[in-house]
Amino acid sequence: MALRRQMLTVTDRDRHFTVDPHVLIFENSSGSKSLVFASYIGIPEAVQAVTASFLEGRVLHYGPIQFERMDDPYRRLERPIGMGDVTHGSVFNSLMTIEGIEAFPESQKLDRSYLIAPDGDIDQVLSKHLIERFGLPREWEDQYPFIFGDDLVPLQIIHNPEFPMWSEIRAVVFTGSEASVIETIRGSLKRGELIIPPSKVHGDFDPTWSMRDYMLNNAVHMAKKLEEKAPRHSMNLSIDSSIAELKRIPFPTQAHMIQAVVNTLEDENPACGGDMGTGKSIIACGVTHVLHERKKRRGSKRGTAVLLSAPGITLPKWKHKEIEGTIADVKVNILRNGNDALKLLREIRSGYRPTGLEYTLVGIDRAKLGSEGYFSGIWKRMRGTKEEGRGTYAWHCPDCFEPLLVKNGAGDYEPAVWEDVAEDWEPSDEQLQTAREHKNLQANGLPGRFKVAWKRKNRIENCSARLQKEEKEVGESELASKDCKAKLWRPALKTRGETKIRPRVNISQVLKRTKKYFDLYICDEGAPCLRQLSA
Repeated sequence: MALRRQMLTVTDRDRHFTVDPHVLIFENSSGSKSLVFASYIGIPEAVQAVTASFLEGRVLHYGPIQFERMDDPYRRLERPIGMGDVTHGSVFNSLMTIEGIEAFPESQKLDRSYLIAPDGDIDQVLSKHLIERFGLPREWEDQYPFIFGDDLVPLQIIHNPEFPMWSEIRAVVFTGSEASVIETIRGSLKRGELIIPPSKVHGDFDPTWSMRDYMLNNAVHMAKKLEEKAPRHSMNLSIDSSIAELKRIPFPTQAHMIQAVVNTLEDENPACGGDMGTGKSIIACGVTHVLHERKKRRGSKRGTAVLLSAPGITLPKWKHKEIEGTIADVKVNILRNGNDALKLLREIRSGYRPTGLEYTLVGIDRAKLGSEGYFSGIWKRMRGTKEEGRGTYAWHCPDCFEPLLVKNGAGDYEPAVWEDVAEDWEPSDEQLQTAREHKNLQANGLPGRFKVAWKRKNRIENCSARLQKEEKEVGESELASKDCKAKLWRPALKTRGETKIRPRVNISQVLKRTKKYFDLYICDEGAPCLRQLSA
C-alpha cells in the first residue's frame, strides 16, 4: 500500500530523531504492528539513534502507525552513502536468515520464517529457502511454490515511491516446520504431485538393511561408478621435473603420489594416508616444493608460505630431518608460544611476504591452549526477593544486569543459581557481609580472592536473559535484555588471584587473523585433530 510522504520517527528522552523510510515490512499481531524489516536513510546521527532505539524496545512512529519489535533477536546494518553525510540503515528480524533460524532454540520445531523478494519473485525465494534450510532436492524447485502455497501468509509492505529501488518487493511468512515440510513432501509423493526423476545410477535398497548390507549389495554398482571417474594421476604419466631437484630422491611410487596430490589440489583438498615408513613426510615436502616451483615458472615474485601442524615433540624432527633434509633453500620457523605467533602476525600486517619457500610449524598440542577461563557473570540478589531474610541470589548478565536463565528438568526457564556455573560452595552471608564492610566486594559480587572452581561442561557461554519476557515498571512493557548476547567468559587474571597461570595467547586464534597469508596447510597426525574437533 502507498501512503503520502511521511517520516519515520522515534523519541529518545527529550530528543526527536527523524529519517526517510525506504521500505517497511510488518505484520499485525494482537492488534499491534510488529516490524519485520525496515530500511531508511538520513544523517548518520539520526540513523544510528533510530536503529538503537528500536533495538532497545522503543516504538517507531510512521504517521499514525506505531511499529513495535518482536520478541525475536534483530540484526542491524548501517553504511555511509556518497560522501558520508548520509547513512543507509536497516533493522530486520533474524528469522529472515538461515543463520538466525538455526540459532533459534529447537529450530527444527520453528514454524515461522520471513521471506522477502526485492524483485517480487517470491516463488524463487521460497524454493531456495526450502532447499537451503531443509535440504530438499533441487530437481523439484519449480514445484515447491505450488505444494507449499498454503503455508505462506502475506506481510504488509509500505514502500516509499520516492525511492524506486525494490518497487516490486513482496514479503511473506512461511509457517512450515521441519516435521510439516517432510509430511507435505511425503503426501505429494503419494498423490503423484512429485515424481522422482530418472537417474543413471542403478542400485539396490532395502529399508531393513544395515550399512554393511547396503555396501555388500551395491559393491558392483559402486565399482562401476569408480571406474567411470578419471584418476588424478596414473603411473604411466610423466611427473613434474622439479621432483628430481629434491635433496632426498623419492621412490617412484612416492614421486607419482606427489604428482597425484599436486593435481588433486587444483580441485579439492586431499588426504594422504599410509602406514608408518611409507613416505608421507617426503610426499608432503615434495608437494610444497613442486607447487613453489610451478609458481616460479609462472613468473610469480611472491614465495610460498606453508603452515604445518604436528605433535609438538616431532617439530624438531620435521624441521631438521624432513624439511631441511629434503628441500634446498627452504626457511623453517617454529611457533613455540603465543608470543611467536603474535610476532608473525605483526610482521604480516606490516607487509611481510616470503620470497621463497617458507614453512611455519606449530604443535597441535599447544595450538589451542589459551588463558584459563573466568566467568564474568554477577552474583547478586534478584530484584524483589529481599522481603524476608537473605533473599534469592542468582547469576546476572554483566551487560544488561538481568538474571541469566537455564532450563530445568521440565524444560522451563529459571534463573541460573550457583550450581549452574560453579562446582564448589557459594560464598556465605558472613563472607559477603565481611567483604562489604572491608570494601573488598568485587564487581562480580564475590569477595576478593574468593576461590571458585568453574564448571567445564555445559557452560553458559552468552547472555540468556532474553529468553524470558519480563514486564518493566517504566512507562511501557518491553523485553528484558533483547538481543543482548553478551559473552560471559573472559581470561582469568593472575593479578586478581583468579589463576596461578600467567596470561597466554591462543595460537590458533592468532593464526586465523593471518587470513590469506598461507598458501598451503599440512596436518600431520590428522586423525587425533578430527577426533578432538581441533583441526
